[in-house]
Amino acid sequence: MSLIPRRITSSTRDPGTVNLLVALAGLFTLAILVSIGLRLVILRLGDRGLLDMGTAMLLDDVATAAALVLLVLVIGRRIHRLNAARQLVRVELIESELRFRDMFDDAPTGYHELDAQGRIIRVNRTELATLGYSAEEVLGRHVWEFLEDPDASRTAVLQKLAGPPPPPGSFERVYVRKDGTRVPVLLQDRIIRDHEGSITGIRTTVQDITAFKQMDAERERLITELQKTLGEIRILKGFIPICASCKKIRDDHGYWDQVESYLTRHTDASFSHGICPDCANRLYPELSRRQTPESREEQSI
Repeated sequence: MSLIPRRITSSTRDPGTVNLLVALAGLFTLAILVSIGLRLVILRLGDRGLLDMGTAMLLDDVATAAALVLLVLVIGRRIHRLNAARQLVRVELIESELRFRDMFDDAPTGYHELDAQGRIIRVNRTELATLGYSAEEVLGRHVWEFLEDPDASRTAVLQKLAGPPPPPGSFERVYVRKDGTRVPVLLQDRIIRDHEGSITGIRTTVQDITAFKQMDAERERLITELQKTLGEIRILKGFIPICASCKKIRDDHGYWDQVESYLTRHTDASFSHGICPDCANRLYPELSRRQTPESREEQSI
């Protein structure tokens, strides 16, 4: 579907060309009429020699007139084709401009251009949506007016415009939306130069990196929690020499420790002491016979 209205594409005639052809045709017709009139005057004189000469000249005039008319038609047709081709090129240029404008405004990243004073002279819809402003509220204003740190941004922009340009690369800034909220962005500048090489402005792409910042914050939170959890875990690894009779454990220095002492030093575990029913029967048989099964269960607990 064409982006150009029908009233543009349906007409390829140039009014100036039509007027030129009409003027040429009128001029040739007038010349022919004058020539024929002169020939008729000569014929009325009645001289035989003049009559033959006038007849021949009249035929020559008719042939010349026919040739001139044919030439005018050919030239007119050629001019008409050239005008049609020129109009077609104009239509294609308009369509291309409209396509480029749509691509520019609906690009996935923001875009703006600055003049030599750091004023915004062009901005696309993507960046306007990020800022929450209309084009009329942005155009003509300095770009640092929309940044969280306007003084630092002003200094950086003016340094780039003064030259020499900094090395290429992206850098982060924080935009301030119209409602006062902050949005982190990733910027990349390109210097604009005229035909003499002088700096005339800056082109900048603007990418909203809010989602990336949120993912980075979540990743840092998970890393912190994981490090904290790992710091609270102490793991015993390898072979632990333990006595088969008393169950003491030999440490790295050759000393034998109780199991609870060894585990307390090497882990974050703590112990509470009680006595199991079997040991109670073995160590205190007279007390064990007096206790009921329920009290024995409570004591083991």
